[in-house]
Amino acid sequence: WFGEVFRENRPLLDLVDARETFLDKALARHYGLPGVRAPTMQRVALKDPKRGGILGMASVLTATSTPVRTSPVIRGAWVMERILGEDPGEPLPNAGELPGNAGEERGKTLREELEIHRDRPECASCHDKMDPLGFGLEQFDAIGRFREEEAGKPVDATGVLPDGTAFNGIVELKRYIVEHRREDFAANVARRLLAFALGRELKVYDEPAVQHLVESTASDGYRARALVKAVVLSYPFLHQHPEPELFPDSQ
Repeated sequence: WFGEVFRENRPLLDLVDARETFLDKALARHYGLPGVRAPTMQRVALKDPKRGGILGMASVLTATSTPVRTSPVIRGAWVMERILGEDPGEPLPNAGELPGNAGEERGKTLREELEIHRDRPECASCHDKMDPLGFGLEQFDAIGRFREEEAGKPVDATGVLPDGTAFNGIVELKRYIVEHRREDFAANVARRLLAFALGRELKVYDEPAVQHLVESTASDGYRARALVKAVVLSYPFLHQHPEPELFPDSQ
């Protein structure tokens, strides 16, 4: 899907939410979507708004789960870092972790177990930012299948961020990102694309270039090719040293 967005010069926000995706027969069955019979990937229009964009992809949902259960913490941290460009921070040395089958033996949902875990003030400062984002993806199980129940109870996919923003489920989570965090998402993609083009990590002095990339593509709806063009014409890209190893501070 990432390649499709750039090939077709779609808005970058189509990475977050879109009304089409690529499916083959096996993946469509996994998603519970009828009518796809092709053995290879094909473009499919989506009637279900939950699946559009990378947050509804089974690959992402599986990679951000444990082998036996979902992980709102891992998923929330992934959304913070990979979508919004925020540092989720490192867990405290004594933070502890939930067992793989958290809640099952006591008939509790994972969310209920996490609420107990978050009662510790030293944990809440980070989890209050991460966990709500992860809760918004709890409608999907550990391998990305849609579900309505967990531990015999209805799935609670509501989230409330520290600023009071509330959402329920992936559709509202995606809407929040597209409507209220679009510039943050565009800046995150710009940083990653510029770093890839330069072949190095970005430094503080690269930030003005990143802001220019975002501002110069905003009027066009942050279209993918406009961003690529802006990266190629950016000061850091045009003024790279041919032998960067001679300047270790630039690495």
